[in-house]
Amino acid sequence: MKRCLIINFITLYGSVLFGQFAKFKHITTEEGLNAPTVYAVTQDNKGFIWIGTSMGLCRYDGYKVDVFTAINDSSKVNDPGISSLLAASDHTLYIGFHTGGMAVLDLNTYKFTYYKPDSSGTNCIASLHVKEIVEIDKESLAISTSKGLNIFNRVKNSFSL
Repeated sequence: MKRCLIINFITLYGSVLFGQFAKFKHITTEEGLNAPTVYAVTQDNKGFIWIGTSMGLCRYDGYKVDVFTAINDSSKVNDPGISSLLAASDHTLYIGFHTGGMAVLDLNTYKFTYYKPDSSGTNCIASLHVKEIVEIDKESLAISTSKGLNIFNRVKNSFSL
């Protein structure tokens, strides 16, 4: 009886006890990360890991960290702190800021486009504080902000509330 219990235990839980374990690598400021606080992480279709920190944007290729300093342009972004990232199917990286609106990085040209609220309040993002960006379909993104939900049409380059 005791032998049957041991065999059952090994059979049922053997994969847990003797299975493969995932290997994780910690990336810190010593490896080149621009800040110790990370708010968002995503992976693009080329396998790059994009990291949004309190001080801006980093890209990790599995060996080294590249810091994108162009995103820290004070004329474009009030605060480089990144709150959300989305590597979308159209080869772009959508970047939400704590207090800087939204930026779009073309992953083919590495050019940034910035979106902020304007005084007219029409065809613009609702708030500087972007909480989350989600891809709805090939044309649309849902953008959660501190002032509500925006829908961004990528084809028409337009916002709706």
